[in-house]
Amino acid sequence: MYAIHEIVRLTLAAHLRVDPRTITADSRLAADLHLQRIDVIWIAMRVEALELGRSEFPIEKLDDVVTVADLVTAFEDWAAERDTFEDIDVYIADEDPAPSYR
Repeated sequence: MYAIHEIVRLTLAAHLRVDPRTITADSRLAADLHLQRIDVIWIAMRVEALELGRSEFPIEKLDDVVTVADLVTAFEDWAAERDTFEDIDVYIADEDPAPSYR
């Protein structure tokens, strides 16, 4: 079972094909992770697909997102209407998975 911050971190790592341990809450999406707006929207769509909230994720919430922590907060706010968002059992996979790290 994953908390929202882990879901976001693992989804980012899969998209970037990096070791999830390299992504921290302070990582800046554009400056540090070199993500463009379309990448962040793609991440949002992947997380939204896990149905953490009861409605569509409002993409406009991404306008003020700068760091991974900001992104996590946006998803936590969205999922807050669901009582058990910390207990969602998800499997995060990518069609072309990142290499394994040891």
